[in-house]
Amino acid sequence: MPAAAVLVRDGGGRLLLVRHTGDHRWGVPGGALEPGETPAAGAVGEVLEETGVEVRLRGIVDVVGGPGFEVRYGNGDRVAYVSTIYDGVATGGTARPDEDEIAEVRWCERAEVDGLELTPYARSALAAAGLLGPDPGFTHDVRVRYAECDQQGIVFNANYLIYADDAVDAWFTAMLAPGFDCMVRKATVEWAGPARHGETLTLRPRVSRWGRTSFDVTISGAVGARRVFEAVLHYVSVAPGSATPTPVPEAVRAGLSRPVPRRLLETERLVLRRFTPDDDAQRMFGCFAAHDRASGAFVGWFSLLPGADVGEVEVDHRVADGFADEGTRALVGVAFGEPAVRRVHTAAGTVTRDEWARMRPSDLA
Repeated sequence: MPAAAVLVRDGGGRLLLVRHTGDHRWGVPGGALEPGETPAAGAVGEVLEETGVEVRLRGIVDVVGGPGFEVRYGNGDRVAYVSTIYDGVATGGTARPDEDEIAEVRWCERAEVDGLELTPYARSALAAAGLLGPDPGFTHDVRVRYAECDQQGIVFNANYLIYADDAVDAWFTAMLAPGFDCMVRKATVEWAGPARHGETLTLRPRVSRWGRTSFDVTISGAVGARRVFEAVLHYVSVAPGSATPTPVPEAVRAGLSRPVPRRLLETERLVLRRFTPDDDAQRMFGCFAAHDRASGAFVGWFSLLPGADVGEVEVDHRVADGFADEGTRALVGVAFGEPAVRRVHTAAGTVTRDEWARMRPSDLA
């Protein structure tokens, strides 16, 4: 279905965003076109109807569509949108929600946008306009191997779903507690260009739709700034060890619904991506997803946990053989970077701050 939307800015450069009724995420004003309506006229009309703001269009930013822009409505209808995104400037009116489709309207400074939870539609539009920084969510790197390519050195099409499944598995392992089970019911892939032998694909999974017992995960793949493909996996939550559908647990929704702040910690052989709590007082603690620096492969996770007493920290891990000692040493160093920490408990034993100062790199092996 054809649609149109506008990236509306005021005289100070602030961006107009809307929040639809029943959705906690922020989007850009716009909607489906009426029969016989041009995209430009539809875009201007939708902005006025939804927000009360009069707008002048300054040009087309992008035209977006594909699997990530399918919407399933409560009555069972499924609509695939192809939308023209315009750049626009506010010329009059007062921003206010229509109190029907739109629950809230907000003018945002450019620096605020990166920290908001956005709809996939809005994220694509803002990224195309250069108004969005790198996605703060989970990323998973895959180096393309020779055996995965055809005679032209291009990745064989079936392998993209293997990459997508690998990324989702790493994401779930890093973000969710053990015990959740789900099954893929449908998978779609859309390509923007090829990946080739020796290149590194960066994969970004995100939830693009929640249902009662099912959800969609959209995985975007790129080599550097070059888009390669987008896959959408339709998952059904099931009782562990069975094929019986069950409601998606609230802990899973909470763990996967919003972008998570990330910090990187690199060692000789590992890249550790840290997923931290929002609370500044707990900023040291969290889960570290571990990747092999050479291949980009996910090898497991480490975590820093509060100890039984104040000043004590525990290092836990579930990681492939050969990486545990190196990751543990790195996290002990992180823990002792906090002045209040006196002891760190590891699988190899307890380390005090004084002992750590005298240790050699191999002492925790």
